Amino acid sequence: AAVTGPGGTYRLCWCAGVPFHCSSTESFATDAGSFHLVGISPLVQSRTCISGQTCAFSDIVGEGQTLDDRLAILDTCGSEGAIPRFAGFGMVQSVQSSGAAFSWGSAAVTAAGGTYQLCL
Repeated sequence: AAVTGPGGTYRLCWCAGVPFHCSSTESFATDAGSFHLVGISPLVQSRTCISGQTCAFSDIVGEGQTLDDRLAILDTCGSEGAIPRFAGFGMVQSVQSSGAAFSWGSAAVTAAGGTYQLCL
């Protein structure tokens, strides 16, 4: 299954197995180190673009963001189907500020108003 938690640093906790059953979080009492999950945090970060204008925003916060990161605006994340009349078919055109600022280029968005998903 895909990891869908917010980016950040977490603790790795270990359970010895027999005689423990490792079936509850209380069984994982030994600190085994740290786990670094790269991604946005918090998972829901809402932004607004206005039809008839270009779309760009900054201050997407997270852990380990890079200039190689990309965003897409879709009806449903993980599914096919671009938003009609959205610049770049909803795929980000420019990334700046170590993956915290995104732009969909110089073409105006003419998509219908509505609520869409911001997908990584």
